[in-house]
Amino acid sequence: PDLRLPPGWDDAYFDRLARGETPKTIVAVLEFSGGELLQSHVRFSMSDMLITALVKAGRFTVVERERVADLRREQEFQQGAMVAPATAVQVGKLLGAELVVHGLVTKATEQRLDKFSYDVVRIEVAVDVRAVHTGSGQIVISRTAEAADEAKIITTADGRLVSGPTNYDPLY
Repeated sequence: PDLRLPPGWDDAYFDRLARGETPKTIVAVLEFSGGELLQSHVRFSMSDMLITALVKAGRFTVVERERVADLRREQEFQQGAMVAPATAVQVGKLLGAELVVHGLVTKATEQRLDKFSYDVVRIEVAVDVRAVHTGSGQIVISRTAEAADEAKIITTADGRLVSGPTNYDPLY
């Protein structure tokens, strides 16, 4: 009989077991895209927030952010631009990751509502996140998350802040 391993087979999981290590999924998180939305509204890195959550979960080994950034710059130099998911698979393999996570900010709005004696700042954000398995190229996770938050702002007649946040990033 002609026995062959399935396409994309990876022994990394079993190698870690054989060494007595707790098998954790190795994940690379690419910078989220979103063009104008990211630059005009979201003043922090959504991908950094995801990395923190993955590390805190304790079930993942996350590839160092600088390695991802260096490789991405090299890929952009060689190919002109990143293309997902095929390029995500290639990047993940080069980094030794089993999963590559990337996302797109699809909505980021900031509204100021006048309530006569105070203002309300309402922030709405929506993100699509996908995880691609580097062995198979299949999208194994695809989720959309939406959230909204509000803050009450009280100012004097000349515009001085009396109460409320001056930095809206935590609302995002």
